[in-house]
Amino acid sequence: MNRYLEQYKAKQCTVDDALAAIRDGDFVATSGGVNAPLLFYKNLHRIAPRLREGFDFFYGTTYKKGDFEFLDSVECKEKIHTLSGFVLSGDEREYIRQGHVDYVPTHYHSQGSKMIQARGGLDVYVAAVCPMDERTGYFRTSLSNVNETDFRNAAKKIYLEVVPSLPVIYGNNEIHISEVEGIYEYDHPLETMDPLPFGEVEKQIGEYVAELVEDGSTIQLGIGAIPDAVAHAFLDKKDLGVHTEMITNSILELVEAGAVNGRKKSINRGIIVGAFSRGSQRLYDFMDHNPCVAMNPCSYVNNPHVIARNYKMVSVNTAMGIDLLGQVSSESIGPMQYSGSGGQVDTVTGAIHATGGKSIIALASTAKNGTLSKICLSHAPGTAVTLSRNDVDYVATEYGIVRLSGRTVRERAKLLISIAHPRLRDELTAQAKSMGFLL
Repeated sequence: MNRYLEQYKAKQCTVDDALAAIRDGDFVATSGGVNAPLLFYKNLHRIAPRLREGFDFFYGTTYKKGDFEFLDSVECKEKIHTLSGFVLSGDEREYIRQGHVDYVPTHYHSQGSKMIQARGGLDVYVAAVCPMDERTGYFRTSLSNVNETDFRNAAKKIYLEVVPSLPVIYGNNEIHISEVEGIYEYDHPLETMDPLPFGEVEKQIGEYVAELVEDGSTIQLGIGAIPDAVAHAFLDKKDLGVHTEMITNSILELVEAGAVNGRKKSINRGIIVGAFSRGSQRLYDFMDHNPCVAMNPCSYVNNPHVIARNYKMVSVNTAMGIDLLGQVSSESIGPMQYSGSGGQVDTVTGAIHATGGKSIIALASTAKNGTLSKICLSHAPGTAVTLSRNDVDYVATEYGIVRLSGRTVRERAKLLISIAHPRLRDELTAQAKSMGFLL
């Protein structure tokens, strides 16, 4: 028998064996996103009765109320101190409000390493992986590599949940059979997400952004209606490259249109570089065994120094609001954690330091059916400022695009008001004058 298959057989276990490895005071982490070890999550609540002090647990997936008992149980709340690095749903926000989950503010490029350092190491790491390559003995974490490599390198014990439906995606995302304590299998359909619809507002924003993006640029796009509309506006571009934390459906559309080929990238030429992915099954099939796709860790993909090495790097991010000083909030409504800082600061910092680089914050001018301006005098008390005003470059709404970099406080206020909703500009102007932002 193949020696790696022999090791595989010898290390086969059950999810109970992985759960039994957890002790009071441990720091436990898992792979995330579509690569979350779901069977482990579904059984995690069962260990609470045997614990006295409990343990810190970092997970990284989207969920809704009722998916996992450890998030709803009062006993688990006291024993399983659940940590989150990003928030994606209303149920997650409610869990944070109730104290079942705590949010960890970090930049994606250092999220894993900072948490490991803060907790004095990582005791147990559980990762969902695609099946082992019998020739080499390697598994891959497939659709996610945000913190996975950091966790693999630091963990005292590693357990793998093998998911046959996961695609094989190349990159620095390998775990060797020799590193592993135990292996169990769990087959299930992958979470998918179809392309998001976008309207005229998003389409207009996309067209403004496209005016700034030259052929041969390397792009970073996020997820949502605005990034999808921006990508749609890029369909006629030529020789674009991709260096982005999230590989989305819109990236595939750009490849199929011939807009993305990576041939003019200054690093990783010809390769679509990402750290995680969530999209359609068609996207997963495209990435499966594709040598032109690399899923590398965020410590590399989101490292501003690495991003800045991309010639004509263009970072496109969205925001929840921007004040007249140019301070951007992308993650909270007052003190309520709504999403997360994620990689926004990483990608903005990298782009503005790249030769020929541009950072663009793209947002609709209003919220709440046009009654609330996203361009405001100042953010609500308790609001987390994600981007310093010193780091904001271009800002786009459906009413235009302006550049704040190098501008005075009064110039910034005037420029931002010019791309606010026309119905709200007089009010913003009066507010700005009252604060001395305008004369």
